[in-house]
Amino acid sequence: MTFQASDGVRLGGRVFGTGHLAIVLSHMGRGSDDQSDWYGTAAMLADHGYQVLTYDRRGVCPGGLRGCSEGDNILNENWKDVAGAYAYLRAHGARRVVLGGASIGAMGTFYAVQHTDIKPAGVVWIAGVLSASAYTFTKATVSRVTAPKLLVAGAGDPYGAAGDTELLSQWVTGPKRLLIVPSRWHGTDMLQPGRPRAVRERIESALLSFLRTVALRGSSPDG
Repeated sequence: MTFQASDGVRLGGRVFGTGHLAIVLSHMGRGSDDQSDWYGTAAMLADHGYQVLTYDRRGVCPGGLRGCSEGDNILNENWKDVAGAYAYLRAHGARRVVLGGASIGAMGTFYAVQHTDIKPAGVVWIAGVLSASAYTFTKATVSRVTAPKLLVAGAGDPYGAAGDTELLSQWVTGPKRLLIVPSRWHGTDMLQPGRPRAVRERIESALLSFLRTVALRGSSPDG
């Protein structure tokens, strides 16, 4: 499928599963990263009754089953892609939408929630950092993200995401869970085949628990 970012750039994506609670999964920012990094996790979440949207960030076009998005590959504009993914799911029947991402995907997600009127039912941050690619997060700005949060990083993350994620957990308000796993891999690299199974299972279990908690909430910012 395709959808538009908030500024009109056409993006290629893929929807897994069905359900009134949906989650967007935004991928990392290295040259080899694309939406297929999330496919295993997306399929697992769909098997548990959730609708999942993965997509290629603007300017990322691996082709074939991995999709193709238009636009220029400008990392600090990916928040517009997040906003567009949220709007697509709400327009196609999702009653609640959780926004999640890894690395630059996590950072664009937080920025979108801070600077637009979207109101996610929850936010998932995996291995983001507090200052990179023209994104900078401070205690004052992250306080705007009041939805429930799941914050994850590997203890040995090569980009320093563990320390930044722990600090972010101290700064944010509202319901939150911090998970630091014993891994030296970055973001969705922790979830790929061949990586330690125990780490992948801990992250997947945390995601499922988080989504169940969101689903059971009596009310959410999404209404």
